[in-house]
Amino acid sequence: MKIAHWLLGICLLIFLMVAIGSITRLTGSGLSMVDWHPATGLTAHLMLAVAIYSYILWVALGLLAEDRPATGYTMDIDKLTGKSLMLLVLVIITMVSGGFVAGLKAGLIYNTFPLMGDTLIAPGVYFLSPWYLSALEDAVTVQFNHRLLALTSVFLIVGFYFYSHKLELPSQTKNLLILVLFAGIVQVGLGISTLLLRVSVLLGASHQAGALILLSSLLLLHHHLKNTKPV
Repeated sequence: MKIAHWLLGICLLIFLMVAIGSITRLTGSGLSMVDWHPATGLTAHLMLAVAIYSYILWVALGLLAEDRPATGYTMDIDKLTGKSLMLLVLVIITMVSGGFVAGLKAGLIYNTFPLMGDTLIAPGVYFLSPWYLSALEDAVTVQFNHRLLALTSVFLIVGFYFYSHKLELPSQTKNLLILVLFAGIVQVGLGISTLLLRVSVLLGASHQAGALILLSSLLLLHHHLKNTKPV
């Protein structure tokens, strides 16, 4: 019965994703295969796909954990569970901002790093009124937000790894932490390369795949931490 509920939830998410994808591609002459109206439609469509993937992965991990429960619990694991969840949320928010970058084609401007042109913060960031519209409709602000969120994410991932490195943890936990660290560093490297090369198709696709790999590694880690209990 539990699996039936999970499958129903996945079906509902897929239906919602298809509905949003269709609505946001409507034009005066029918469905467009290239235009999204507005850019929030692409982001919503993208994040629903991510939600479906994450849901399936989480359910699969739960089923595996029933047959092979994690062992090697130490009290230090409890110190990491909440922090891993915060990192997971931050990475998801960064992915949302990446959806807006794609929707507004914000990767085609300010193709320099770490500066945006000649300054650290480009002129015109958050210039729309009310201010929050800039985060949804202004390409300059959207790119700035994605840069800030991505760099914050990778710095916190590195800090999280070195914090956990001092703790007494089972080998499986340590391996997952290394995976998260590696995925985070590679992903930010792909993002910078994609920006500098004006979003080549290969790098753009690799950057999207890297985001899923980083998300997956954090889901694996968080699920492991939540389900490693004292024997």
